[in-house]
Amino acid sequence: MTAYLRCIVLAGRLRYIVLVGCLLCAPVAAQEPDTTALGIDPAPAALDSLTRMPLDMMGFGDALHEETRGVWALSDSIPALRPDIRLVELVAGAPGSFTYLFDRPGWPDGWSPFGLSPNTRPLTLDGIPFTDIFTGRPAWDLVPLALVAPPRFDPAGARGHPAGVHAQLRPYEGPAPLTEATYWRDGEGLQSIDVVHAQQRRRSFRGHPGLLQVLGAYGGRATEVPYPGSNLARGRRTTLRVRYTQRAWSAEVLYMSQRRRIGAHEGVLVLPGDPDAIYRSDIAQVDMPEAERRIVRNGLAGIVRARLFPAGVTSSTVYHSTETFRYHNALDTLGTRSMRTGVRVHQPLMRTVRSRLAIRMEGWSEHMAPRGTFRESAVRRFAMYVEARDSLRFGRPGEDGKERKWTLEPAAGWFFHRSGGLAGSVRLARRGIRTSWRVGASTGKPRTPVAYDTGFGTLRGQRDVRPGRTFSMYTEGSVRKGPFVIALGAFGYQARDPVDVFVAAEEVVTTMAPSPLRQVAVYADIGWRRHAQRGFYAMARPTFTHIVEQSGSPLHKRLAGTLPRWFARARLGVRYALFQGDLRFDLYAEGVAWSAFHSRSLHAPTGLLAVPEASSLLLGASNTGNIVAEVRVRTARLFFVYDHVPAGASLVEGTMLVPVYPLPAGRFRFGVHWPIWG
Repeated sequence: MTAYLRCIVLAGRLRYIVLVGCLLCAPVAAQEPDTTALGIDPAPAALDSLTRMPLDMMGFGDALHEETRGVWALSDSIPALRPDIRLVELVAGAPGSFTYLFDRPGWPDGWSPFGLSPNTRPLTLDGIPFTDIFTGRPAWDLVPLALVAPPRFDPAGARGHPAGVHAQLRPYEGPAPLTEATYWRDGEGLQSIDVVHAQQRRRSFRGHPGLLQVLGAYGGRATEVPYPGSNLARGRRTTLRVRYTQRAWSAEVLYMSQRRRIGAHEGVLVLPGDPDAIYRSDIAQVDMPEAERRIVRNGLAGIVRARLFPAGVTSSTVYHSTETFRYHNALDTLGTRSMRTGVRVHQPLMRTVRSRLAIRMEGWSEHMAPRGTFRESAVRRFAMYVEARDSLRFGRPGEDGKERKWTLEPAAGWFFHRSGGLAGSVRLARRGIRTSWRVGASTGKPRTPVAYDTGFGTLRGQRDVRPGRTFSMYTEGSVRKGPFVIALGAFGYQARDPVDVFVAAEEVVTTMAPSPLRQVAVYADIGWRRHAQRGFYAMARPTFTHIVEQSGSPLHKRLAGTLPRWFARARLGVRYALFQGDLRFDLYAEGVAWSAFHSRSLHAPTGLLAVPEASSLLLGASNTGNIVAEVRVRTARLFFVYDHVPAGASLVEGTMLVPVYPLPAGRFRFGVHWPIWG
């Protein structure tokens, strides 16, 4: 009840954001006619908020939403319309994905595509790095899921880090003011609310017509988990975006603030003679129940777009992010104060029917200062990246008679940092109605996070380790036959002097494994009536992984043990539509299964997932699954979810994907998403 009242009080602060929006945008539609209305009924957008109303009259579509055939959309609907409450749940559906799941808000879930390390996966939001400045971990839980468009998966990645995820804030370009509310509650005391308000008005500047858009959002979240030291005691998020657009230019200011205070216990204790007691929260005990992590992250960005040359729109972004990180337990208090300041410029050089050549330049600096009993010296680092990229279209026109079938996207650049060098990628894709195919490769020399150098508490850093060059390659082909769509894909990765964090006795140590490290992953994506509006449908995604040269090194063998040899995800569901589509149901059961593996060990102070020792606990083959009901009543969405059914139905005693951190058993969740126009 305390968490519930706290969320209600925090949600009341949204009125300040809405007040700012009203002052900047003038009275809302209820008080004056909508001067941006283009004679289009907003009702169609109510059915799918992805529908973009035609208010992008200034021609900035290419700059706002850069598309590439080598980047895969991870969803066909916006995340706010899905039963996911964290971004990592959504990206878990990407081909070849395995997740080190805690499945509790605020906890450091890990995502491993194709068997790659979950600690260093690239994540961007509106083109700005959205990783933890100190540890380098992707900040999955800090992404405002209620605000973003469908995220995109880039298997080639950039600068030596393959398999990245790109997220963008939704454009909110509808002609009518829009307010969205998303609420979640579950059986472990979760209370979560996100409220968004956006509107835009015609406003002239120096005699030229333009559009002023204001977006304000607030989110609050808290939990009451039965295990001590697991609660998300405070989760707050505020977003404010102001954008002004004219025919030749646009300017935008974005401010985001996140606060987290989350329990950080060091695992559930295994009781002698009763190992299954770890799954019973009423009697289970945890190590370091008083430990907690606190994160305060603030980000400010300015974005200017202008049509300076006929080739396209020049886009320039300047951003500054600060992050205060604090870990506290009964014995110690450690902290850091980190800053990241950067600039990003995208300039098209040539645009023809067959070619779109552009250059991209990025530069940034990072500064870390220790806090508390963390006695390392301050660290300051700089880096710059310059890249030229082309998008070539050739071959005969496709089946639609418009776009050409083949797309080739070569890119080459130079990464300037202490061990940087040449980086590049190439993507080739063939698009068709019945068949499609894509292949890509990338190379580069990645940079290790600051924490890998300095250490943190029981993490012992190594300043002299420098990862070598990486090379990755992927291919996928798909065919459509009647109601079936079958895709087969493979991913290969080689790293020289690979660097990761390994458990060593009571410490976690930054370690360079023997060179080279080679690994492969093979996957299938099989769908039957996947996009059917009515009736049954099904899909399955099995994946097989293997580290090629694990016999050559004990460290390679330990790395191989962090992943199951095979894992699979499957779904069986049925969809119905009643009352001319005003009432729609999507009922499905979704399951995940995996073979035995050692997994990774959580380093509680940093949230990094370390490679365990060879003698660590072996997690047996297991599975888990959810039952989900999605109900759409006109514009509103209702979600009814029963998580981890096998453990909840006592089919298995319990399950876990990270040692000594059991998944919730039989947890019920309820959510609602409600958009309001006008």
